[in-house]
This record gives sequence, structure tokens and C-alpha cells, in this order.
Amino acid sequence: MRIKHLIYNYYKKRCPRQAAEYKSYDAVRSFFILYESDWLERNAEIKKMIRQMRDDGKSVVAWGYCDKKDIQAPNLPESRILGPKNTNLWDRPLPDVLQDLGRRQFDVLIDLTTQPLLPLQYIAMYASASLRVGSRTEDGVYDMVIPMPADAAPEELLRQVIHYIKLIKTAHV
Repeated sequence: MRIKHLIYNYYKKRCPRQAAEYKSYDAVRSFFILYESDWLERNAEIKKMIRQMRDDGKSVVAWGYCDKKDIQAPNLPESRILGPKNTNLWDRPLPDVLQDLGRRQFDVLIDLTTQPLLPLQYIAMYASASLRVGSRTEDGVYDMVIPMPADAAPEELLRQVIHYIKLIKTAHV
């Protein structure tokens, strides 16, 4: 096991977890989407899906990661692309990124990566979300796992997650 993963597992064991809260799609107000950005930082399909969710009246924040030196996309309140300059030697996000993350609360976190990306794994672990959804069981941070092939398109995983969240029925007490 690589040292970066050992350090990640060290932090994961010490990160407090809250109990998952499953809500119906109608009850969900905010989504936090994590994805691997394309090299040109355009992410057209992801943006299209986010627009559809916003048209449904949902608040959506999306953070991507691109492993290139200079990220050109601006940091906006609802959209951000991180790169190696936003992480330390061990791929852990820098304090300013974690502070920004700590100021936010989400109903559902959706990790669209099908391959492990340590910076986004840290963010998924530290995010304050009532429900965490991803496609990898080995991370151990997700409340709901939807297995997808490693070559699956992120928008397909997002469609599947939204489909399953729409199937959730909650009782109002």
C-alpha cells in the first residue's frame, strides 16, 4: 500500500461519521457533486446534468479535480476545479479548501469518480452531507454504493443516483 493511502486511512479512521439520512428526491434541497474534470475543464455533460437538477429547484455545488499544474477555471461559489496546487504532498486538500468545505452543509454528496482520486476521497470524507453516494465500496465513506464499471461515464452514474434517490420514499411523522 502506498504511503499516501496509509495517510488517507489514518485520517479516515479519525474522521467522525454521522448517521445517513435518506430523503426522497422532493425533500432533498442541496447536492454536492464530486467528479474528475476533463483536461480542458469543460465538463459539458456534467454541466448539463447540473442544469437539469437546478431546473428541478435543487441547489447544486460541483467540485472537480484535474491532475494538471495550472487550472484555468475560476473558483465560483457553486463550481470549483481543484488541482495539485490545492493539495499537499500527500494529496490531502490544503486548509483553505477544507475551510471552504467546512462552511457548507449538503443533503446529498455524489461522488462520480469510478477510479480512486485521493483529493476527492478526502473531500467526500470531510464533507458535511446527510447522505454520501459513490460507486466504490473500498473507500468505506459512502452510505449508498451504486456499482459501475470503471469505464462508465460520470453522467451515467449521476443518472443512476438520481433514479435511486427518486425511488426513496420517506414517511413524514
